[in-house]
Amino acid sequence: MKQEITSRQFAIMVAMSIFTFKLTYLPSLLFNFADKDGFWAFLILILADLISFFLIMPVFIKHKDESFSQFLEKRIGTFAAKIIYLLLFIFFLIKLIYLSNVGYFFAREAIFQDAEYLLFLSILFITINALFLFKINAYARTSEFFYLILIFLFIACIILGIFTIPNNGFFPLFERGAGDIFQASWKTAFCTGDYLFILPFMGKVQIDKKFKKRLALYMSISIFLLLAFMLTFFIGFRYTGFLHQSAITDVVEFVPLSSVIENLDLLPITLMLALYVIHGGLFLFCMVNSLNDTIKFKHKRIDSRWFLLASNIIAIPLILFEFHSYDTIIYVSENYFNWVTVACAYIIPLICFAISFKKVKEKQNKNTWAVKLIDENLKWVSQTKQLNDSVPLSKKIKLGGQKTWKKLLNSYLNAQF
Repeated sequence: MKQEITSRQFAIMVAMSIFTFKLTYLPSLLFNFADKDGFWAFLILILADLISFFLIMPVFIKHKDESFSQFLEKRIGTFAAKIIYLLLFIFFLIKLIYLSNVGYFFAREAIFQDAEYLLFLSILFITINALFLFKINAYARTSEFFYLILIFLFIACIILGIFTIPNNGFFPLFERGAGDIFQASWKTAFCTGDYLFILPFMGKVQIDKKFKKRLALYMSISIFLLLAFMLTFFIGFRYTGFLHQSAITDVVEFVPLSSVIENLDLLPITLMLALYVIHGGLFLFCMVNSLNDTIKFKHKRIDSRWFLLASNIIAIPLILFEFHSYDTIIYVSENYFNWVTVACAYIIPLICFAISFKKVKEKQNKNTWAVKLIDENLKWVSQTKQLNDSVPLSKKIKLGGQKTWKKLLNSYLNAQF
């Protein structure tokens, strides 16, 4: 396969994938179930995501020259593989629906309260469709270009929060029971599964000697910053965390310099809107890829733009007419989407890890040869296209081996003379 993504670009995509759903509404949702002990529920979510990651990566590295569809269909058959593709399509569709919904409510609260839902969706979907049409290598370069900018914005928000937010302390610990902590993790499980996008990208990444080191470095930076952010939130809003749904913007609201340098909300707003666009494009890539694998034909290639159109036709009406309310999306996510997330984000990686040990016999394809029969000066060409381009043929015969053609050639010459 054509490996269009460098190891650094892939490491950046993995590192950025854990930010989008964890910087705005997740902290307040965790607080609803476990107060400030929601921080421990967050650690459980991070641990679950890392388990999923460590199941996927050995498969990803070991089968670096295979696409995800080739990997599955060789080991479990086409029908079972298509079921997994369909589940992945539903998973990334849910992610895109949730991102579109919470992205709009974040933008409306942080920027313009009278903003229209249709306007936000139009801008979002035009942008992420353009990212898809520019192909995956352009998307990877875009993520690489914005990475340092977004990390700088995130660090700035954390530092401003640490030095200006009220210090209400984090002790005593475990004021809420283990049941509340695990319930908070379960109810917010739909915010995990960040690393599942790795599977559709199998075979498209250049895995070099620095691959593992880069991956570990960028992931460590992201997890460290997330932990610092969550601690800042739960310490600063120990008693009022449920009120701060736009967590990333609320951690800078106490900065006294805001009157001097205008509105510091531009930092978290720029960060989040960029993340919504980047990850909306990522989810759309995965949806199109999964839909393509689900309904593809063995001997017929279909333009991926048709699958892009189908993905938009499925996603946009659902977002506009079924999941246009924040209360609706949160209720459905906490009670239904979490089941889909667990099935896809943890069971599918486990299946892939298990079947990766299955040995598959590779089919040995016979070489085909083209022979030009004109005179005693016979010319061998290993590819028919090269033969057609180079010399005119009086007669061309395709045979399955080097030995067989001699017998046929002798019989032909005997018939001529």
